Amino acid sequence: MDLMIAFGLITTLFAVVGMAIARERGVDMLSGFCLGLLLGPFGLVGTYMLGSTDDRDEVMLKKGQRVRCNQCAELARPEAVVCPSCHHALAPAVE
Repeated sequence: MDLMIAFGLITTLFAVVGMAIARERGVDMLSGFCLGLLLGPFGLVGTYMLGSTDDRDEVMLKKGQRVRCNQCAELARPEAVVCPSCHHALAPAVE
């Protein structure tokens, strides 16, 4: 019986971590939950691979976690004063 409880806890942990990875990658959280639940560590890798970096960049832009440089179009943190890629001055963030 203790083995069943441990298995259930570990499977639930994989499901919750899969859901968190999906949220960060801009993927449906239910997909991450199901993959983590059914496939364990393989599901976590699969969830990570589902979201592309372009999707993640767009999510970060929408959330205000990144800003786009007007000169080179690379992403930078909102608190940055200059672009880390081209060193062009960034517009101050509006709050």
